[in-house]
Amino acid sequence: MSLTRFSSVASWLFAGLRRYPQHIEALDKISDTFGTYSIVDKVELAQMIYISLSLPDSNIDNDFYASYADCFVNVTEEKSRTDNITEAFGISFSDEDKEKINSMSGG
Repeated sequence: MSLTRFSSVASWLFAGLRRYPQHIEALDKISDTFGTYSIVDKVELAQMIYISLSLPDSNIDNDFYASYADCFVNVTEEKSRTDNITEAFGISFSDEDKEKINSMSGG
């Protein structure tokens, strides 16, 4: 699913998650971990990316959440969030998705 279409299907997507308790648990863990990292302002974006791009099964390894938070914390002029996520999880982003994430995350 393209991130640019996410807002139009967000309600449907989150309603559908009720059938998948492992996703609800993952979203809660993302929220908790990002709170620990003091980046609560990035929780919704991180959850959107997690659901939209089918990141690896996070319930197998709790280190996933710390690694995922690191992708949001370790942003530099040379490395964006999308660069970090690609490096950490092998997920590719279209240029359109990168623009959308950057506009939603303030850079």
